[in-house]
Amino acid sequence: LYGPSGNGKTTMARYLARRMGLPLIEVKADSIIDSRMGSTGRNINLIFENLKEPCILFWDEVDSIGRRRGGLGQDKGVEVENERMVNSMLLNLDRLDTNVIFVGATNRREVLDSAFVRRFDAQFEVSPPGLQEKQVFARQL
Repeated sequence: LYGPSGNGKTTMARYLARRMGLPLIEVKADSIIDSRMGSTGRNINLIFENLKEPCILFWDEVDSIGRRRGGLGQDKGVEVENERMVNSMLLNLDRLDTNVIFVGATNRREVLDSAFVRRFDAQFEVSPPGLQEKQVFARQL
């Protein structure tokens, strides 16, 4: 899911889990990013290793761990760590059990690594709702 902040990407993931009757595992980037080399990759692996039952794995700010690899003009250490994170995500996504639905959300789609983006079966833009959509939503609440 991609689009500007505040347009309902997280709400959509929660709704999907509720409609499918599956638990929602919500991962926030700030909870797994670690300044120590290699630690973020280990944190990513731990999340995937602990998925034992069918669920929706919702990764908010997925751009923080799926950023384009290769010479972004960053500090060399940052660049190496980014490559490790993305590689860890790619490996874990490839091994992901079919009973786990991975949903990522970003408002920065343009920075995502192409190999990472190819792992998604579908991509949806979540545009700002118009006045009529807001009114319908307000009535439903």
